[in-house]
Amino acid sequence: RFFIEEQKRQAEVELVSGTLRAIASKRKGPFSVNTPNSIAGVKGTDFVVTSKRRASFYFVNSGEVEVEGGSSSVLLKERTMTENYQGRKPILPVSLKENPDLEAALLKAMEMTSVDIPPVIKESALFEEILARWNINYAHYLADSGRYYEAETALKIAHALTARDYVRSEILMRIANIYSRYFHKPEESVKYYKELIEQYPDSVYYEMALYNLALSLYEMGKEDEARRYFERYLQEFPEGRYRYGVEYYLKNR
Repeated sequence: RFFIEEQKRQAEVELVSGTLRAIASKRKGPFSVNTPNSIAGVKGTDFVVTSKRRASFYFVNSGEVEVEGGSSSVLLKERTMTENYQGRKPILPVSLKENPDLEAALLKAMEMTSVDIPPVIKESALFEEILARWNINYAHYLADSGRYYEAETALKIAHALTARDYVRSEILMRIANIYSRYFHKPEESVKYYKELIEQYPDSVYYEMALYNLALSLYEMGKEDEARRYFERYLQEFPEGRYRYGVEYYLKNR
């Protein structure tokens, strides 16, 4: 949706969902692109914006864009990107030159938004999967750096992007582990472990989620419910890698 006021030399674009490329010359009045999660102030720029569910992404090919979200802002310059989730503050600018996956994502987005409507538009999901995988890897780096809140945000962004079940289950596992290990909020980790178990029973993370769920419930003082999940674990994985720990808890608690 476009809102242009000629007398005030003001232009505003609202992107509810999808991908937009804007090539804007330097102009006297303000030009902004709004998504449900953030606002971008444009300053003579060639850039790409993607909005999906609760996540927004900004890639600057040339020029500058100031992105605001969560009462904070970052300034993007040439060949950098940022993202934010559900109105939270945008992450610090990331260089595309140092991240080949993000460089590839920008090129894919520019092809998708070409005025020639190329065949690659049919592959738009690939653009989102590239971004999802990058965010998962970036979250790992952030967690290793002690930046757990930012890691959680990156994982939730990845979850909003991907449509692949095995990737979604991996993300749920990682988010649950952050709440359990670093935030010490077992009640939050339980939500994600249960979602993984209920929605993705064929996931490679299913066994670990079942065991960690029982541990988190025990930590919360819900011993009866924890026991049920420990017993379920032994029923489903009698030779599982966590069976000795499960047997110990059932015997001594």
